[in-house]
Amino acid sequence: MNVWGYNAILKYKLNNPKNIIETCAYFRGESKSKNGSGYYLNVDNHIYNTQKIRQKAFPSGLTWREFYDALDKQPSKCHKIKYVKLDFILSKKIFIYDYQK
Repeated sequence: MNVWGYNAILKYKLNNPKNIIETCAYFRGESKSKNGSGYYLNVDNHIYNTQKIRQKAFPSGLTWREFYDALDKQPSKCHKIKYVKLDFILSKKIFIYDYQK
């Protein structure tokens, strides 16, 4: 997470299971930057870059590599994720909390 405070807010929101939203993520393209590469995902009709919305690991034990491989193999499929939404005055962010095969 790239802005101070997101981590503390995210940990606080994770204490309440009602803040964890389960939905589908759909592949929308590849993203590249000088810091690496990732994917654009459509989550609840908003496009997000995985370089900016991810945690280090999933509680389910699956890895980001497995998630990316699933996106590559089945780009049009619904990939079930759980995420936490952070709504701020000027921006809306999500962080993918978990991925399920």
